[in-house]
This record gives sequence, C-alpha cells and structure tokens, in this order.
Amino acid sequence: MVSTIRWVPGWVWLLLAGLAAAVTGWLHLETVTAEREAALADLRAARIENTALVATLEWRRQQAERKDAALAERTRALEAANDETATARAALTRLERDDAETADWSSTAVPEAVIAWVKKNIGSTAASSASQ
Repeated sequence: MVSTIRWVPGWVWLLLAGLAAAVTGWLHLETVTAEREAALADLRAARIENTALVATLEWRRQQAERKDAALAERTRALEAANDETATARAALTRLERDDAETADWSSTAVPEAVIAWVKKNIGSTAASSASQ
C-alpha cells in the first residue's frame, strides 16, 4: 500500500486535499445559507405576527377607552339622578315639615289601588331601566 501511495505524485495529493476542502467548504456554505434563509423566513413571520398583535392591541385599547368613556358618562348621569332625587326628597321633607296641608296629606293612607298601579307601572319601568 505504501508503494502505491508513492506512485501518485505529491501535487495530485495536494489537488485532492484542496478539492476535498473546497467541497467541504461549499457544503458548509450551503448549510449556512439555508439556515440564514430559514431564519429570515422566521423573522418575516414574526414581523407579520407582531404587526397583527400590535393592531389587536390598538383595537383593544380603543375599546377600553370607549368603555371607560361610557362608564364615566353613566357615572355622571347616575350622580346627577342621585342629586336630583336628593333635592326632591329634601324639598318633600321641607314641605312635610313646614306646610300643614302637605303634612296632613302625606300622613293619610294611600289607597291600595294606587299602590298597585304604582308598583305595576313605576316598578316595571324602574326594573327595565335597571336592566339596561
């Protein structure tokens, strides 16, 4: 075997070694290029997903702002209604205390038909308003 190796000139061995190194380098370059392309594809997909997530986040932020504004408006309306009710109750209390005729009227019994009518009409309106 050693004698066979000696028959082949040295430049041929160098040429074969160089060719093997070139093929190995070329294969490594192909592998690195494929990995780079895969990484770029992953990056593009991540950017697309990120864009979608940012759009979703912006939409959710707008929805939250709308809900906050609606709740603030509802709170203002509720406070106004509570203030109006308190004012009306205070006026009624003053009338009952200061006006003899109103005091007499408010101390009389309310007929059952009137109580039923108020419960039927006012109660159903209040219940439907509360459910909205």
